[in-house]
Amino acid sequence: MSICANICGHDKLDMFFKKGICALGFIGHFYFTLFHCSSGCEKYEFRENMETVIHNGGCHCRRVRWQAEAPSSVTAVTCNCSNCAMRGSTAFVVPKAKFKLLGESEQHLNTYTFGTHTAKHLFCNVCGITSFYIQREHPENPDCVAIVVSCVDSGTLKHVQIRHFDGKSWE
Repeated sequence: MSICANICGHDKLDMFFKKGICALGFIGHFYFTLFHCSSGCEKYEFRENMETVIHNGGCHCRRVRWQAEAPSSVTAVTCNCSNCAMRGSTAFVVPKAKFKLLGESEQHLNTYTFGTHTAKHLFCNVCGITSFYIQREHPENPDCVAIVVSCVDSGTLKHVQIRHFDGKSWE
C-alpha cells in the first residue's frame, strides 16, 4: 500500500502507516485524519493545534460519565472486527491525557477483552453500554482512548466523518 503524508519530515510515521495500523486521532499535539487522495493512495491530514471543545458523554444509565477534549469535527472509525461489528461501534480517538472519568464512574466499569487481549472494552456493569474503550497500543500512537460517537452528549459534535477500518484482519 502506498501512503502519502502532507506534512514533511514524518518518515517514521509514514513507515508506521505502511504497516497497516489504524492511525486516526493524535500523535503528539497533531490531530490527523485519513482520507483517499486523487492518486488512489491513502493520505493523512495533520492539523496542528486545532481548536478543541469539551465533549461530555457516558452510558445509558449515566453511572459512567466522562469528559474528552477533542475538535467539534472528528473523523470516526467504524470497525468490522467481531466485537465492534456486533456492537455497531463507531469511535474517534483522543489521548488519555485529554480523557477524564467523572465522579464514581470507575466503580461501575467492567472490562472485556478477546483475541490478543490488548484492547480493553470497558462497559457499564449496570446497563452494559460501552461508551469508550482503550484501543490497542502502538509505539507511534500510544495511550489513546476511543470514544463511541453515539455516547457523546448532544451539542458539541458538529460533524463526524466516518471511515472504515478492517479490524477483522487483526483478530
